[in-house]
Amino acid sequence: MSKKIHPVSIEAAAKLICGKSALIICHVNPDGDALGSATALLELLKLSGGNGKVVTPSPVPERLSFITGDANTSYTEKMEKAFDLIITVDTASPTQLGGLSHLADKVDLSLDHHENCTLYSPHVLYGGAAAAALVVLDLFLEMEGAYMLAGDPSGMLRRIYAALSSDTGSFKYANATPDAFAAAAEICHRLTDAPPSGDAPIDRMSTSDISSALFDNVTVKDIEVRRIAYKNLRYICNGKIALSFATHGEMMAAGLKIDDLGGMVDSVRSIGGTAAGIVLREASRGVWRGSSRANIEFDVSAPAAVLGGGGHKRAAGFTVEAATAAEAVEITEKVFGEALTKEGIYG
Repeated sequence: MSKKIHPVSIEAAAKLICGKSALIICHVNPDGDALGSATALLELLKLSGGNGKVVTPSPVPERLSFITGDANTSYTEKMEKAFDLIITVDTASPTQLGGLSHLADKVDLSLDHHENCTLYSPHVLYGGAAAAALVVLDLFLEMEGAYMLAGDPSGMLRRIYAALSSDTGSFKYANATPDAFAAAAEICHRLTDAPPSGDAPIDRMSTSDISSALFDNVTVKDIEVRRIAYKNLRYICNGKIALSFATHGEMMAAGLKIDDLGGMVDSVRSIGGTAAGIVLREASRGVWRGSSRANIEFDVSAPAAVLGGGGHKRAAGFTVEAATAAEAVEITEKVFGEALTKEGIYG
């Protein structure tokens, strides 16, 4: 039976998780906020005398493995029975749990920041906040103030910083609000001269090292992703949107998995003079995963919702069912074009 869906205060959430064991789940195709927030929550549980495990519905991207280290994030059947709680982080709907969506009805607490979401459990929701990491940070501050914690929090703070830096594009996206900068400043102050805090690479990093790992390291796979992005680049909606795509065949030929294309949308979004960037990735025959990022005040979550997705006003995901790339592009252009027209950006 589904648990009652209702908001939970930070104070109540802190009391709920203190000293408990938890299975912590983030969304499919995890990004820096999902992994940073989930692993930070695990560290917070440990500081409170509890423990847990982070699981991901799909593999951790190679470029983000410095956050998780060698930890095994795979799920095994019924492993949730070994924990007091199931907590989801940065997961806006049950469908974002991917192959773990069967656990949605069992979730005891959801920590999220998406404005457009499908609530499915008791939740702490900071709609429109820069990152889910800010929820974890507030939990830490609440538990610290209530004397619920013991030990060095630097490992947790490093992971929160990674999550926050990742979701704000190193604090250059529109969601880099005063609250985001204030949180980063608080973390940087607390991490001054902090010693290594664990076994993962992130535990030996400064905040500048973390930002460099997120944004400055380019792998061979990244180069292949950019090559495909620019090869298939086209302008739709009278040039207002830059769009690219990757077919299953192109990914196979380049030795890429769909999870490797998470940053592809940023290559497209960065093109000057466009209102937004969109990337379509062929997930399976006839199914395309879409990612959209806005460069101006354009609510991409609205057309994404029409296509069965959602997210934030400036960043949203969706799904298109189409037999070919050309058909997927046509459907996407129609829906996003209508949204641009409605907002008076494109007529």
